[in-house]
Amino acid sequence: MNEKRPTLIIIDGSSVIYRAFHAIPQTITNRSGMPTNAIYGFTQTLRKILADWKPDYIGVAFDVKGPSFRRELFTEYKATRPPMPDALQPQIPFIKRIVTGYGIPVLEKEGYEADDIIATLVKRLGAQVKTRIVTGDKDMYQLVGDNVVILDYLAGKEYGTAEAEAKFGVSPALLRDLLGLAGDSSDNIPGVPGIGPKTAVKLIAEFGSIEDIYANIEKVSSEKLREKLRANKAQAELSKELATLHPDVDFDADLKGLRMSVLDKEQLVPLFRELDFKKFLAELETGQPPVLQPDEGPDAEVVTGTGVEAEARVLKTAGRFALSLVLTETGPGLSVCSDGTRPAFIPLDNGAIERLRGILEDDKLVKDTDDSKALYLFFMRHGVRLRGIRIDASLASYIIDPSRNDHSIDALKSAMLNLAPHDGAQGVHKKACDILKLADLLDKQLNDDNLMGIYAGLELPTAEVLASMELAGIKVETEILRALSKEMASDLAVMEAAIYEAAGTEFNINSPKQLSEVLFERLGLKPVRKTKTGFSTDEEVLRQLSNKHKVPELILSFRQTSKLKSTYVDAILELVDPADGRVHTSFNQTVTATGRLSSSRPNLQNIPTRTPSALRIREAFVAPEGFTFLSADYSQIELRIVAHLSQDAALMDAFIKDEDVHTATASEVFGVLPGLVTPELRHRAKAINFGIIYGMGAYGLSSELNCSVKEAESYIAGYFAHYKAVKAFIDRTIEEAKAIGYTTTLFGRRRYIPELASPVDAVKRFGERMAVNTPIQGAAADMIKAAMVSIHKRLNADGAGRSRMLLQIHDELIFETPVDEAASLAKLVKVEMEDAIRLSVPVKVNIKQGANWRVVE
Repeated sequence: MNEKRPTLIIIDGSSVIYRAFHAIPQTITNRSGMPTNAIYGFTQTLRKILADWKPDYIGVAFDVKGPSFRRELFTEYKATRPPMPDALQPQIPFIKRIVTGYGIPVLEKEGYEADDIIATLVKRLGAQVKTRIVTGDKDMYQLVGDNVVILDYLAGKEYGTAEAEAKFGVSPALLRDLLGLAGDSSDNIPGVPGIGPKTAVKLIAEFGSIEDIYANIEKVSSEKLREKLRANKAQAELSKELATLHPDVDFDADLKGLRMSVLDKEQLVPLFRELDFKKFLAELETGQPPVLQPDEGPDAEVVTGTGVEAEARVLKTAGRFALSLVLTETGPGLSVCSDGTRPAFIPLDNGAIERLRGILEDDKLVKDTDDSKALYLFFMRHGVRLRGIRIDASLASYIIDPSRNDHSIDALKSAMLNLAPHDGAQGVHKKACDILKLADLLDKQLNDDNLMGIYAGLELPTAEVLASMELAGIKVETEILRALSKEMASDLAVMEAAIYEAAGTEFNINSPKQLSEVLFERLGLKPVRKTKTGFSTDEEVLRQLSNKHKVPELILSFRQTSKLKSTYVDAILELVDPADGRVHTSFNQTVTATGRLSSSRPNLQNIPTRTPSALRIREAFVAPEGFTFLSADYSQIELRIVAHLSQDAALMDAFIKDEDVHTATASEVFGVLPGLVTPELRHRAKAINFGIIYGMGAYGLSSELNCSVKEAESYIAGYFAHYKAVKAFIDRTIEEAKAIGYTTTLFGRRRYIPELASPVDAVKRFGERMAVNTPIQGAAADMIKAAMVSIHKRLNADGAGRSRMLLQIHDELIFETPVDEAASLAKLVKVEMEDAIRLSVPVKVNIKQGANWRVVE
């Protein structure tokens, strides 16, 4: 009778830490500003492993800082790895304390890597236990055997011998030979130059180990390959040695020492409090995960027919109710709820909408909701003017804390009320009751934080404006896009052939891995930057390599065309409404932390403008016959806001005199007369103007201007020597934000910045950039929203014409107007945009008119 083996889990600590660090945003910090993303991710993983796998024995192996025997064998071992990120270093000691707090042994040995410690444990204990190794390191797969598997804890998948061989193309025992031939960029193991993984797998399949390959070198069919192998025999053997795990680390380890001890609450409780890990803390203190209380109360009644009229009377009598638009499989419906009454769900057919019209259009009847824009849009489509919205829970949550990831009702209900979501159909039918419970809390917080002004005066009315813009949409000439799509497909085919010819081989151009092999192995180009998965082939790297070989330049063109075709041309064609020939984009109001809008389905805010093909995309957006487009664009609004906030005399003077501010900056920084400023100098000055006010340092500016860091330093010094008050404004803004923990815009929008308190320089500098960026970019976002609200009111006043606002693209508004209304619309828009807020310098709006979007761009 076979006895079931006890299980041992060995966690590769370094691998799991790095995976957690890169998977979770660095913006996750505790209240003191210290990054906690890696700690949180590691702890979550540790808890999942313990809960899901319940091992009999467990240990966590860590690398120890300092030289290893591999570095003595090969001084360049791991030399290309970037240093540990500043934001990660202070998290490592906390992770080790958490491991010991859970009663799990920490395994480490000076001079050895975690891999070798794990290999030693497998050798010593493998016959006694079923071993699962938790790692993302491919070297570890050479340990896989009868009772040893690699555990992919994210997917819950185990890799035994068959799975490992399918993954790498060779058996686990020959993995070190594969790495010896092909090398390993992540550890800077050189391998044999010119031999990639595919060739290495073929050689191993034919001959076996590296020793067997060299014993049969004359049988290698390719003369070029034989020469590569002969010329690099010592390097191949060294590479195999570097890749080989050494199972002979001298340290005390037996099964008895790998048993978990009792969880140490006295260590973990204060630790989790310091880290602000409320969820983990609650589990420790109660012995259970935090439990949300069930949300009791009567089920919602489905109301139809004449019952809708009765429900409308009940809601009107209440004087205030909550409502939420719900899309179900059977069609749209309205969840409604008022104090002291049974919740109701009303399927929204035409008859129901008419029966509800009276209370929906009653501006004295107070209404709370969770998505006012969706409600406005739905009822606009049915000819109903919704009025009386007081609290939009999602918008209110966004204004209170724009960094919150989830502003949904379920998230707010959990965080603010400690209530669990409703189950099944009642989850949507009773949604209005959740809103009703949250609305007064949100209203109080808006008032307590002095945020009611920007919420009620700006953000809430903007929702109605956006709904009307989404309803209007913008007309698209589909034939232009279809023709462009065909041209692009043809161009891509030509580019693909040119790339294959220049590379001397065919490969998957869209595969970073295959492209990396072509560039750095086949073509022998020197890698520029390393990532956790290999050498980078991103746009910046390809630009740097373009002067070394034709392939990177061709790849850049291919990618640009491919992205334009798939992301814009083809996507827009799919989204054209066949009923009206227009695209109805969705504007997102609760996404960016600075208050800027974004758009989706399609994203019309990021259509490029620099290439002929990109301009032709804009050409496809057209005004209907008898109408024209009118574009109104704020001129250098962010720099004008800087002038106002800093009160810098030189910068204000340039705007007051209506000078070109970039030319003025170029004149001062580069020491030339304004009349002698060239387009290139103006371009550089523009980069300096915008880069410096957003915290770009000398290194970033040198990259932007393609100059030395020393030159960039002199430009920055020259800028601040001329605009002294701008430097004072930047310093003052950062200090004020550090003192109170947040920054505000001219309109009162608030953004919390915990990163300013971080002990990690890189995180703190990021926080400083946000502290300066938010008052500037946020004020620009608020200005254009204020202008949109005012313009919308005037365009919808009695007796107004047929002009409509269609799009908001950052600092620009686009209107569709009858040709005979264009002149009056231009005057109206210019006045409202320039008067949105009074600055210390003139606000300038540029107006353009044309038959399509390209003309007015």
